[in-house]
Amino acid sequence: MSDTPPPRDVCSTPVNLGLLLVRIPVGLFFFLAGYGKISGGVEKFVSAVISHVPSFMPERLGSMYLHALPFVELLTGVMIVLGAFTRVAAAVQALMLISFMLAMGIKPPSGPFHYNFVFLGVALMLVLIGPGKWSVDQPLFCRKAVTQ
Repeated sequence: MSDTPPPRDVCSTPVNLGLLLVRIPVGLFFFLAGYGKISGGVEKFVSAVISHVPSFMPERLGSMYLHALPFVELLTGVMIVLGAFTRVAAAVQALMLISFMLAMGIKPPSGPFHYNFVFLGVALMLVLIGPGKWSVDQPLFCRKAVTQ
C-alpha cells in the first residue's frame, strides 16, 4: 500500500482564470469581426478585399473563401468565448490568421509587427493547452482521475 497523496489538480484557479481572460477578448474580436462583415454586407466586404487574394490562388476559390470567412469568424469567436470545441476553433482561427498574413503582409503601418502575430500566438496556445476548466469542453472531454 502506498502513502502517496492523491494527484493534484493540473489546472489551478489562476491558470483557469488566465485562460478564460484570454479566451474572452480573442473570441469577442473574431465574433465582432465576423458580425461586422455580415451586418455591413458580405458582398460589400468581398468586393472590398478581393484584390488582396494572392495571385497564386484562383479568383473563384478566393471569392468562396471570402464569402465563408465572416461566418467562420463569427462561429469560432463564439466557440472560443464559450470554450466549446476550443482546440478545433483555435486551430481554424490560426489557419485564418496565417491566411490573413499571407494576403495582407506582415508589416503593419506602425509598430514592430502586426497584431495578427499576437492573435496567432494565442490561438496556438489554445490549441496546445485547451480552454481550461471554466469551459463547455471541461465536462465533455476531461476524464476524471481513476482512483483505487
